[in-house]
Amino acid sequence: MKLASHLRRSRHGVFYFRIVFPQILASLLGQPELNRSLHTRCPKTARVTGYQLSGTMLPLISKLARLMTIDPDSIDPANIKKLIVEGLTIGKDGSFSASRIQTSDNPQVAQEELKNFALFLHASRGEQPATPPIEALKVEAQKLKAEITQFAPALPTKPSTLKDAFDSYLLSKKGIAAATKKSYTESLELFGILMGGNHRMVHELTRRECMDFNEALSHIPLHAKKRNIKIGTASEILLNPPTVLDANGNDTAPDTISARTCNDHLTNVSGFFSWAIKAGRCFEPNPFEDSVRHSDGEIDGGAEAFQQEELIKIFDSANFMKAKRPHQFWGPLLLLFTGARANEIACLDLDDIIIENGIRSISIKHRPRKKPDSIEHKIETKRLKNAQSKRTIPLHPILWEIGLDDYLADLRILGATRLFPNLPMDSREKRERNLSRDVNNYLEKIGVHVPRTKVLHSFRDTVADALGTSDLDAVRADQWTGHAPVGIKAKHYRSKATADVQARDAFTALDFPFIHFDTLRYRKGWWNEWLVKNMVP
Repeated sequence: MKLASHLRRSRHGVFYFRIVFPQILASLLGQPELNRSLHTRCPKTARVTGYQLSGTMLPLISKLARLMTIDPDSIDPANIKKLIVEGLTIGKDGSFSASRIQTSDNPQVAQEELKNFALFLHASRGEQPATPPIEALKVEAQKLKAEITQFAPALPTKPSTLKDAFDSYLLSKKGIAAATKKSYTESLELFGILMGGNHRMVHELTRRECMDFNEALSHIPLHAKKRNIKIGTASEILLNPPTVLDANGNDTAPDTISARTCNDHLTNVSGFFSWAIKAGRCFEPNPFEDSVRHSDGEIDGGAEAFQQEELIKIFDSANFMKAKRPHQFWGPLLLLFTGARANEIACLDLDDIIIENGIRSISIKHRPRKKPDSIEHKIETKRLKNAQSKRTIPLHPILWEIGLDDYLADLRILGATRLFPNLPMDSREKRERNLSRDVNNYLEKIGVHVPRTKVLHSFRDTVADALGTSDLDAVRADQWTGHAPVGIKAKHYRSKATADVQARDAFTALDFPFIHFDTLRYRKGWWNEWLVKNMVP
């Protein structure tokens, strides 16, 4: 495709809008030419964009050159460079000053106009006195001023680069969980990359670019950063989706991030733009308003409850008793009988095992970090998903029959304070990572695991299904699992049931007679030697 003469391609294949200045103008500006990246490698897109830039600026330059010939005092000579490079704004008194505009280019001006411009430059330097315009020229000058103002778009109250705006936005999110902040940061970093860099101005980003970002998300490789897979801008990804080499050295499409992750990125970036509009970084409307959401089809429903034959496989003593770590043994058992979230189990302290109305239970607590920079408070931190997550869950008698008392006694002998003292806290202030990894690996080993469907979280769905068919009503079932209540009555007019009341009906519901729990037994001192060497804060 034949390209416009003012377009140039860099060695990386990115197109630039390029203008070579006449010698006299180059001397004044201190640079021989002007280059502006078009943020694309597509010849067709570059050509169209180049013509759009020319069409926008050519009338402005033409009128400006004529105005400077008629009335050179309208423009401050110190601002000439900014006028040429960045654009114009008009003051209330009719005077001109430089101000940044969206397009930064200067199409070639007619030779006669350049001569007039040169005369103006000499005049402004005192080499030639400026000639006062006659009355007719004054009228023409006023008309030109009015017309030129049409080319100077308004700026937001506080124009910012993406980097500066990202920093301010994250700073405004004080008190949020580390996991949430990390999610925001990852989404904004990805958005900056796909938009061509964090140097871009927030108010310059178009809805079209944001639509391209949304579409490009479905091509982002899974764990791209960890696997050192380079990704380009959104437009580049849509033209040439990323590939990886297979075992034979051939290019192949990589596994991509899930629809849920895509939608999380959309939600986070849309939230940023909502803040940016209120903070004066850009104008309404939000470019992500009414964005199309992603879907993985049937698999998008998430985890599903385990079926009877799957539970039999999971707790088959021939495999289950080979557990090499305490969380690999007690983790699945506690998940099956409590329906708790993985991190709720992973963060349990020994002090969280309590007796309420004669029923031994676990107390799920929220313990926020009191001092953001304090290591000891970080270690003690426990974060819950919502207010309803704070609850007491009775412990099923089968857990004690398997040997939970002996395990707790071993931990106290070792001086441990947590139920799983070997599980470290990650950067998101959670301890579930190793538990989730090991349980999912075990499910895969025994042939039960199905990505995103039959996973650790399936224990929670299994309990929810069991409670749903029991004598517990919906409100008490939600209390057990820590789900947010539905409806005004549930939210405001129902007090929480005590542990003995919950246990009466829930223990009956959580009955799995087809599992041979009698073949599962904790051996006293099973992991003591290993735990002594592997306990972490």
